[in-house]
Amino acid sequence: MLQKKDLEELSQFQAGGYFVTSLYLNVDGKRFNKRDYEIKLKDLIRQRRQELENMGLSQEALDSIEEDFHKLSDYVSYQFDGRRAKSLAIFSCSALKFWKVFQLPQAVHPRLVVSKQPYIRPLAATLEENKRYLVILVSRDKARLFEYFMGELIEHTTILDEVPGRVKVAGWYGLAERRIERSIEDKVHRHYKHTAESAKALQDRIHAHYLIIGGRKESLPEFERHLHSTLQEKIVARIQADPDRTPDEIQSIVEKAIEDFEKKQQERLLNQLFEEAGSDGLGVLGLQNTLKALWNGQVRILFVTEDHSRPGKYCPQCYYMSANEETCPHDGSEMLQSHDIIEDAIETAILQHCELVRVKDPQYLEKHEHIGALLRFKV
Repeated sequence: MLQKKDLEELSQFQAGGYFVTSLYLNVDGKRFNKRDYEIKLKDLIRQRRQELENMGLSQEALDSIEEDFHKLSDYVSYQFDGRRAKSLAIFSCSALKFWKVFQLPQAVHPRLVVSKQPYIRPLAATLEENKRYLVILVSRDKARLFEYFMGELIEHTTILDEVPGRVKVAGWYGLAERRIERSIEDKVHRHYKHTAESAKALQDRIHAHYLIIGGRKESLPEFERHLHSTLQEKIVARIQADPDRTPDEIQSIVEKAIEDFEKKQQERLLNQLFEEAGSDGLGVLGLQNTLKALWNGQVRILFVTEDHSRPGKYCPQCYYMSANEETCPHDGSEMLQSHDIIEDAIETAILQHCELVRVKDPQYLEKHEHIGALLRFKV
């Protein structure tokens, strides 16, 4: 699972007199077969080889880069199994035996970069974009705490507390039975409190954006009352899932709950976007208007159609982006070609700490060049 410490390690790597090869490659089996992305990688390598011929690098540096290219090709062709990943991010410096592979749950713009340091901007954007979920499954005597992030479900804690089952005992007017029931309910209360405290401790470590709780429908409200108020505010789904289910079953149920939540949230935000844009409020639609808002730092939420791409232009000095302008209006520099201005806009937005909404249904934004934004302010 990709973590911030991975970005820190990559950013601190020093290649010395050598270079780092950074590969981003789409490998989504629903969109491409293995042959497709093998050919794409070969094309990227061929382009980089042509560029390297004119850079005047030492033979040692060139040998290291060439070995990187072979290792990348071998990994994609023979080691990567194509499961549970839409993209790969790989970093290699063969001369220094540096090699890192990350499997990503969403598409990235394919590129192969040879530079003095790992090219981590798309990876940082991916980490910033994905939301982290805390998942609590609880019964009257057992609880399991999970973290769901970037397509992976990781179990952190299992809690087992001794709670007797309900019993029926004869006694004077049922007094003995009621005493036993009170004792059992007290143990259940302690178990819920124990689970809630463990959940708060885990949340303080992982800083999840949202919380999903699961268990028997009749017992969830009682457990929920034991949660810290900061956790109660993060609940986005309540699922019917017993702690004894298998990890695969739990992940399937959790992912369905997340899909339903994110779909409803996306529809609500899209309605807000069209309302604000239509009333000349805090909303813009279309490529040029959205890119201008990004340049001005106005964007709060960026909307793009998932997997949509198109070429554009960018300024190498100030990174002003445009659909087709040839000269930067801010510093007069000649604009350079971008193979995917949508992906550049996404990375810029995330690095500005904007929220990103990838719209799954292309019909929503089709009339607006597949892009729009809700703004922080107007200028």
